[in-house]
Amino acid sequence: MPAQRLRRNHWRRHTRSFALLAGAFALAIAAIAAPAGAATRTYSSGNLSKTIPAATNGGDSPGGLLTTINVPDKGHVKDVDAKVRLNYPTSAIDHLYAYLFSPQGKFVAMNEGSTNAPNMGSGSNSCSGTPTTFNDEATTPIGSAAAPYAGSFKPFQPLSKMDGQKVKGAWSLFIEGYETASGKLGCWKLKIKR
Repeated sequence: MPAQRLRRNHWRRHTRSFALLAGAFALAIAAIAAPAGAATRTYSSGNLSKTIPAATNGGDSPGGLLTTINVPDKGHVKDVDAKVRLNYPTSAIDHLYAYLFSPQGKFVAMNEGSTNAPNMGSGSNSCSGTPTTFNDEATTPIGSAAAPYAGSFKPFQPLSKMDGQKVKGAWSLFIEGYETASGKLGCWKLKIKR
């Protein structure tokens, strides 16, 4: 009897040890599958009120505005959406262009002469307004949308081109316009899954 009890106690101790080892192994696998810091975050330019310069030479030489958001987090892009709120006095369908640049210099043409109305988004021309959201998962292409483009739209080129790019660094938005009057960029944001 004492020998049987001893063997039973010995087996229980080993079972507990195996359970602890299995739990530690599962945690290690989970850490590999989902690296520390994996997250989705939104980064904002803050309220800008930056002038989009008027085109010159009768609209032949476009006005351009370049702004940046410095992203401090490390990792690689798994998905990115861009949100833009601006007012622009365009009256023609091919007068407004918006490009997103990664810190490594890769770029996507989110809007390439698609919009034919004065604004991207509605409400206050600031971070509190309703922006135009460029999202690959949206159903309506920006070129098929109607003013004021307040909501989510599929960009002219897919933002999935940014997948695999390093997250950390200066992300840039370049707005180019062909109107002979100036516009205003109120705010832009990046939502990055890494």
